[in-house]
Amino acid sequence: MENKTQIYKEVEKKVNELEIAQVRLEETLEELEATKQEGQQELVKLNEEIAQLEETKDISTDASVVREAIKNIKELKNEVELQQGFNKAMDNKAKKVLFTDAEEFYKLFNQVKMLYKPMLKAYIADASLNSITEDIEKIQAITRKVNSLFGQTKAFLIDAGVIEPAQARVRFEQGTSVHMNQRGLDIEELRDLQKVFTDMDRKLFQPVR
Repeated sequence: MENKTQIYKEVEKKVNELEIAQVRLEETLEELEATKQEGQQELVKLNEEIAQLEETKDISTDASVVREAIKNIKELKNEVELQQGFNKAMDNKAKKVLFTDAEEFYKLFNQVKMLYKPMLKAYIADASLNSITEDIEKIQAITRKVNSLFGQTKAFLIDAGVIEPAQARVRFEQGTSVHMNQRGLDIEELRDLQKVFTDMDRKLFQPVR
């Protein structure tokens, strides 16, 4: 069995990589949202121009002005269709990019999970009455961070439309698979051991009154 300090450092390193992967995912999402917003704003602008021309067409008594307005309305409606198609294509591209970045995050998450149980066993095997409280604090800091990153990333992907809220398992293009409703990392075994140590301390070392 690996030394608990050694395996803790391995897990800590992977968790740091996981944080970086999530930041990268969030930055990608922000960039894609900005592009999407630009496309939506362009649509609003075109529709506002069409509305103005429709008003000109309806109130003008000059036949040449009406004809010009009708011509421009037709051209702008074609531009609207093109912009809608462009927006849809960009949205599909954005989801694909996010899906790729998400796979890197979940690949690292699975690696953290693989290391977590051996780390927990190492700490349990080496635990003592004097170390158990500090051990729990260290491991709990890891579990809280990992569980938080998992939950935040899932929320990002649902909001972006990359995965469905009810989707239980996601399989990625390079083979990574993750259960989206899985139970988070926990420290129940260490808590149970702490209770054993506490009971032992009370029975054997506390003064009898």
